[in-house]
Amino acid sequence: AGPLADLIDALEPRETRVFLPEDPHSKAALVSEKTYAAIEALGARWSRLPGELLTRGRSADAGRQPPRRVHAKTYRLWSREEGDVHLVGSVNLSEAAHSHARSGNLEAAWLVDVSDRKLPRKWWLKPLDTPAENFASARGDEREGHDEQGLELRLRFDWSTRQLAYRFGEEKDSDFDVALVSGKGLFSFRAEPSGDWQTVPGVDGDELATAVRATTLFRISTSDLAWTLLVREENLAYRPSLLESLSPEEILEYWSLLTPEQRAAFVERRIEAQFEGLPVTSPQLAATRSKLFDGFAGIFHAFGCLGRHVDEAFGEERPREVESRLFGKKYDSLPSLLEKTLDRRSAGGVGHDPVNAYVTFLCARQLWDRVRANHAPFLDGRSGPAAELESLLGAVGPLRDELGLSDAESAAFLEWYESAFLGEAARVGAPR
Repeated sequence: AGPLADLIDALEPRETRVFLPEDPHSKAALVSEKTYAAIEALGARWSRLPGELLTRGRSADAGRQPPRRVHAKTYRLWSREEGDVHLVGSVNLSEAAHSHARSGNLEAAWLVDVSDRKLPRKWWLKPLDTPAENFASARGDEREGHDEQGLELRLRFDWSTRQLAYRFGEEKDSDFDVALVSGKGLFSFRAEPSGDWQTVPGVDGDELATAVRATTLFRISTSDLAWTLLVREENLAYRPSLLESLSPEEILEYWSLLTPEQRAAFVERRIEAQFEGLPVTSPQLAATRSKLFDGFAGIFHAFGCLGRHVDEAFGEERPREVESRLFGKKYDSLPSLLEKTLDRRSAGGVGHDPVNAYVTFLCARQLWDRVRANHAPFLDGRSGPAAELESLLGAVGPLRDELGLSDAESAAFLEWYESAFLGEAARVGAPR
């Protein structure tokens, strides 16, 4: 009861209620009798949640199923006169959770003030009608309700190659069935003992990427064991972003923002609209966006900002950040801009401007040529992503053809224009 005693001493609440975990069948308290008495001695009241919060839906057979298991970690500080503040996270009411990180636990929580949300100011918990008399054997750790790992298996998914690898620490081969925690089967494979990572054969990388994007918890089973395993993710710069529907102009605008706060606010506005079911380029958002990024000035400005960000990342030895910007699949990555520009072209031309698309690809080619010329060591070991970017940039040819300048004089002009555009401009007054 030590953490609760400290909280009561610091906060001086008028009343304290504590949720009592119970066995769904026997209704025995899942705390020790000693803990139960110690918390009561502090003046706190053991309580339950209302039954309607614990039922499993409204189907015909929901009443025949055991109530939902509660494993929430929420501290609510409220009063009818003042405010309503919640601390929500992984911090349970234990000594380890409330100690410093070096004690073994590293906890995280959010402090959320909902005072202005006009939510009902009433107790969530209802005190017990009668004191608990039966006490089940309780495990006071985070493993409660979770099974133990059966065999020493590790899985790792690489977003850059879409490959799954395993490492198996047992002494003999074993066959594994891999499924989502919902029960849907994914694949089966045979693992050989090895201290090194081995590629799992016969797995469709694109299908697995879809599964890993939704959840990294897989259900692993053998002939006599089953357990849940967390898949390790690598090269997250290539993981598709949740925010997929930015327009090319919005990507350019994002590149041009100067501070992390501005970029965070930009993303937050669009995520809110996306999750609320609105198109990200809704009239409300479009009205707030400057038309600068629909024309040449915006394109040049945005690529200038991106180039400076890349140069700063190279100068501060942050190659992962450069990789994410130039090769990644995030909303602010260069391939995302180029793909969105081409998508417009292939979608019946809605919103497609051939001139702007052509200039956008020339700017991208200029930036990429500068990186290759000035930072050749960066490309070591990144030939695959570099080849994919080169393939994307190859679309500048078809975009040039769309301009409709096919006569000999126009073709000569475009040849000169591209050469001048992609060359390094001499600084005014600098020696030639």
